[in-house]
Amino acid sequence: MDEISIGNSDSEGAWLDRRGATTNIARGTHRSPIRLGTANVRKGNPVADANTEKFQHFVAKMQLKRFIDAKKWLHVWNRHVGKVMPQRHNKTFGETHLYSTENEAGEKDTWFEKRLNALETAAEPLLKKIEDAARLGMAPTFNEAEKAMLDRFFYTQWKRVPDFLGQAASLKGSEALDEIFAELRARHPDQLDRLAELDTPESRKRLMQGGKVQGLAVDSARILSLFARRGLVILQLPDEGDGFIIGSMPVVRTGQSLEDEDGEAWLPITPRLAIGPGMAEGTITLAKFDPAALEEFNRIVANQSTMFGGPDPAQIEKLGKWVLARKQAKAAEDDDAAS
Repeated sequence: MDEISIGNSDSEGAWLDRRGATTNIARGTHRSPIRLGTANVRKGNPVADANTEKFQHFVAKMQLKRFIDAKKWLHVWNRHVGKVMPQRHNKTFGETHLYSTENEAGEKDTWFEKRLNALETAAEPLLKKIEDAARLGMAPTFNEAEKAMLDRFFYTQWKRVPDFLGQAASLKGSEALDEIFAELRARHPDQLDRLAELDTPESRKRLMQGGKVQGLAVDSARILSLFARRGLVILQLPDEGDGFIIGSMPVVRTGQSLEDEDGEAWLPITPRLAIGPGMAEGTITLAKFDPAALEEFNRIVANQSTMFGGPDPAQIEKLGKWVLARKQAKAAEDDDAAS
């Protein structure tokens, strides 16, 4: 799935101080703990599974859990509500059957949600390893398989969120379905009644959902290869003061292409740490993040996300009010331009 742009973004900032503790990725014949290749795209009959949650997270629960406060609340600003709400991490940042497919009989298949759960289970101890090493002021060590797993987690977390999917033109499938049905009618004039049965709002919704999930299941070898060539950098904030927030569009980009060594993309994994593609293949670097740049970073997350949260309700409230003020200023500009 190549819909992730590796070209320029709207942000012109850069957050990486290229000095820091660095380790090398261990080479060897290490095997990945789970198989998550693109060959595993689901084919076959859907099977309902009562053990898989209907409420499916677009940001991993184990990642959200790292942003809760001492009382286990995640303080969330939602644009549709316009205020901060304390929520449990397993009850937010998700949608009902977001990644489920459905057959003509209405049976749900949660195969892709299971794959996401397996990926998150494999990535969780790697994030903990990053936290533990950073606490000691060190860069962690990973073997090649572990680094590849982190790359896949980063890439998947980037592309799986609804805020990103809404921007991916190739996943806006209504026009594509128009073309497909028109071609089928031209090729099979003897099947017009059957095609009419398929070309209904309910069927189109089911087909577009299935296409979205199948598209998410196919990884881009080009992008994963790019990540592999870039190594890994961990940004670390001081222990005191405001921290990174987590958003429904969680990855922050700079203006340069990721194919450029100066291009940056960052995913906060705790209020104190963010990870991103590194400076050189085979290296893992722990770099200090300047707290003076934090507000800009978090504003980018807030501005591009439908919802965002963290452990400090005052910090989230401040960012939410900034988002509202920005929206109101834009509306006033549009009114002036129209008058």
